[in-house]
Amino acid sequence: MSQNQKIKIGLVSLGCAKNLVDSEVMLGSLLREGMEMAGDANDADVVIVNTCGFIEGAKQESIDAVLKANGLRDSGNCKAVIMAGCLTQRYPKELREQLPDVDAIVGLNEVPRIGEIVREVWKKVGQASSLSNQDMSKLEARSTLYWSGPAKYVPDFSAPRFRLTPKHSAYVKIAEGCNHPCTFCSIPRIRGKHRSRQMEDVLAEVRALVADGTKEINFISQDTTFYGKDLSGEKSEYRNPKSEGNSKSEIQNLKLPQSEEILRSAQNDNSKGSRLLTSAATRLVEPQAGTPVPPNSESQAGTLALPNLPTLPNLLREIQKIEGDFWVRLLYTHPFHWSDELIETIAACDKVCRYVDIPLQHINDEVLAKMRRETSGKYIRDLIRKIRAGVPDIAIRTTFIVGFPSETEAQFEELLEFIEDARFERLGIFKYSQEDHTPAGAMEEQLSNKVKKERFHRAMALQQKVSRKVMRSFVGKELRVLVEKEAEELPKELAEAGNGDLRSKDVRGRRPAHNENGRAQGLRPYTGNWWKGRSHADAPDIDGAVFVRGDVKAGEFARVRIVGATEYDLVGEVVS
Repeated sequence: MSQNQKIKIGLVSLGCAKNLVDSEVMLGSLLREGMEMAGDANDADVVIVNTCGFIEGAKQESIDAVLKANGLRDSGNCKAVIMAGCLTQRYPKELREQLPDVDAIVGLNEVPRIGEIVREVWKKVGQASSLSNQDMSKLEARSTLYWSGPAKYVPDFSAPRFRLTPKHSAYVKIAEGCNHPCTFCSIPRIRGKHRSRQMEDVLAEVRALVADGTKEINFISQDTTFYGKDLSGEKSEYRNPKSEGNSKSEIQNLKLPQSEEILRSAQNDNSKGSRLLTSAATRLVEPQAGTPVPPNSESQAGTLALPNLPTLPNLLREIQKIEGDFWVRLLYTHPFHWSDELIETIAACDKVCRYVDIPLQHINDEVLAKMRRETSGKYIRDLIRKIRAGVPDIAIRTTFIVGFPSETEAQFEELLEFIEDARFERLGIFKYSQEDHTPAGAMEEQLSNKVKKERFHRAMALQQKVSRKVMRSFVGKELRVLVEKEAEELPKELAEAGNGDLRSKDVRGRRPAHNENGRAQGLRPYTGNWWKGRSHADAPDIDGAVFVRGDVKAGEFARVRIVGATEYDLVGEVVS
C-alpha cells in the first residue's frame, strides 16, 4: 500500500445541521490535504462516521453506522474506519475499549485537523500491512484516541469548508455550546459552554455566501438567541421562575412594537404552513453534492466598522444592509432570551424570514420546573402572543417532549390543549429519552415506553389535525418560494389527482367548487414537470414543501399562487 497514493474518503454525516457543518469543515480539511471523496462507500480507502450522541436512538444509529462501515473492510476497499462527532466526544474512553476495530476515535476539538489524523491513521495501516501474521498478533487491538478534553472549538470563516448543501442554501453556525441547565439534555456535557463567533466573522461569511449566489442562510447554534452575550461578558445562569409563572427574563416587561413604520415594513406576502418533525438525516457525502465556500480574503473579511455590541438583533440589522436577494432563517432560539428588541428587529428587516424555531418542550409549570427550562406556562403563552402580534404572518416551529419523568395524564392533557390552542405552523414531538449523566435520567418515576409511545401518537395525531386546518388556509394566497429542484415524487394526495390534472380531485381530499362551466374554480390542468420548493415557513430537511408548476429555475425565488394543500405540503402555480 503506497503512502503517496491519493486517499479516497467516504464520509457519513449523522444527526443535526450543526453536525453537518462540522462535516463540511472536516471535508475542507481533507481536500486541503490532497485527498479525494469517494462517491460510493465501497470505493473508499477510509470511512469517517461523524456521529450523533444526543439521545439513545441517535447513539444506536451511530454505532450501527460504524459497524456497517467496518464491514466494508471485507466487502469493499476500506482499510480504515474513523469515528468522530458528538458520540466520541461524550464517550471517548468507553468507545475506545468497546470498539477496538475502529482505527481512531476523534473528539470535537480535533475537527479542523481531521486531514492530519487521516494521514497518521493511513501510515499506521500501511505499517501494519507489512507485518507478518505472527507480528500482527502481537499488536494491541485498540483504537487511537484523538481527544483533548471539553469542547472548545468553534468553526469560523477562516476554516476550510466544503459545503454539502445545495448552492442556494447554507447553514451558518454562529455559536457553539450551551450554558442552559436543562435536566434532560446532554448537550452542555458534549458541546461545552456557549461560545459565540465574532460578529465581523459571521458577517464576512454571510457576505461571501451571498456573493456566491446563496439565497438562503440558516443561522444555527445550540442557543441562537444568546448569541454575542458571552462576548460582552453576560453570563447565562439558571433562573428559577416562580410558581405563578412570572419568569424574570428579558421579555418579562415586553411591549409590542408601537411604530407604525415597523409594522408596515413587516407586511409581506408570507403566510403560515405546517409539518411534523422528521427523523435525523443520514448522509453518505457525495462529491458532486458539495460546493466550496468562497475563499477567505482580506477584502471580504476586512475590519468592519461595527459600533454595536455583538447581539442577535445587531447582527440581523447589519445583515439587512447587505445587498442581494436572499433571506436569513433563525433556528434553535431559546425562549428565555427573546426580547422586545429582537421582535422589533425581525419585523423591521425584510431579509429575515417570518419564521422562528423555538423549542418550548412543555407548557405545564411543574414539568418545566423539573426540566429546569427557566420558563413557565404563562411566560410561554405571553411570548407566543407577543411574537405573533409583533411580526404579522410569522410561522413558529417548536418541539415538545412527552413522557418526561413523573408527567401525569393531567399535565399531558394541558400540553395537548396548548397545542390545539396555539396552532403552531410547525411542530415536532419527542419521546423522552433517559440519558446517563443527566439529572432527569436519575429521577424516580420514569414512565414506561408504552406510556411514552401512547402520548407521542396522541400528540402527533392532534398536530396533524391542526396542520390540516392551517395548511388549507393558504389556498388562494401568494407566497415567495425558493425553488430547489424538480420533484422526484409527489405527495400521495397529489399523485392520486390523476396525471397532474388538479380538476379531477381537490388535493385537500374533497371535490373542489366548480363554476357554471363545470371547471374547478382556481384549478387548471398542467403539462410539464413539477418542481419542489420551500416557502418562508419551511426550513430545509425538517419542514414541508411547496410543489410548483410553471416556468421556474432551481435555486431562485418565484412568486407562487397556492391552489391546493395536503396535510403538510402546498401546491401552487407560478404567478406571471
